[in-house]
Amino acid sequence: MNDLLKPNCMYRLLFYYSVVVYYFEAYGCESGGVSFGDVKLTDLDYADDVAILAELMDIIHLALEAMNEETTPLGLSINWDKTKIQSLSDYIPAPTPPNMDNYQVVEKFCFLGNIVSSDCRSKADIQRRLGLATSALARLNTIWKERCLSRKTKLSLYNSLVLSILLYGSETWTLSAELERKLDAFDTKALRHIEGIYWQDFMNNKDLRLFTNQPPVSHLIRASRLRLFGHIARADPPMEPVLLLKGPAPNLPCPRGRPRLRWTDNLEEDLMALGLNLSSGWRLAQNRLDWKLRCGDAMSSRACEIDDDDDDDGT
Repeated sequence: MNDLLKPNCMYRLLFYYSVVVYYFEAYGCESGGVSFGDVKLTDLDYADDVAILAELMDIIHLALEAMNEETTPLGLSINWDKTKIQSLSDYIPAPTPPNMDNYQVVEKFCFLGNIVSSDCRSKADIQRRLGLATSALARLNTIWKERCLSRKTKLSLYNSLVLSILLYGSETWTLSAELERKLDAFDTKALRHIEGIYWQDFMNNKDLRLFTNQPPVSHLIRASRLRLFGHIARADPPMEPVLLLKGPAPNLPCPRGRPRLRWTDNLEEDLMALGLNLSSGWRLAQNRLDWKLRCGDAMSSRACEIDDDDDDDGT
């Protein structure tokens, strides 16, 4: 029992996880959860963080109270200051919790390093990542101005200290053409700043990519998205994301206007560039080595493909 008192003890996490699984199997599967077609999800767990899913506010309230009552005798307690309730829809009014003293309704919050917003879009998280990457780039100005460092060393530092911040969690983003342009514009400006190349040097973006041998950020994200798809396809036993991808699309109410871009739409575009569809990509992804080569081909084949509009902006 002394090991369970250590903050980072693996036994403590396993004990906590077993309690959470027992609770949701005993109390949460009948009335709680959300349905996506034939798939029903009751909770999402990561270490000591739990996200309870439900379609009604009353069920959320009852689940939290019941969970607190059941886990208190085991020495576990809910941190009510960190407990947030969020409605994942921007066209349905946010519900009002029955007890505002314990928790609050939020439009967006940071969870596991990423911004989760009520509109289910990636724009807020991308803007935050761009701000963090810009700050990291500025803090390394003395490195970029150092003439004794080679181009290879500077680009290695840029990839490890700046791009790693920008691309954290990027494989889960849903990217529109506008967001891709913003990400590539940041990358282009950063490379020009590092190499000391400015507008009077008359070097367009395509020549800049060839000069630095750096693929655009949007292409790195596409390769990461394909790698994530490969992990999901090879999951054994199959997890909920597998069932969501292979199952029929749920019949959910949609707001007026153009249909929203989904993560699967980005994935289908990536697979189409490889001459694949979702079913053929699923079969090919079962072979890890072959799929790794395909992901590399997807990135390298696009590395020097820069739109004409981007070329005009770089001159």
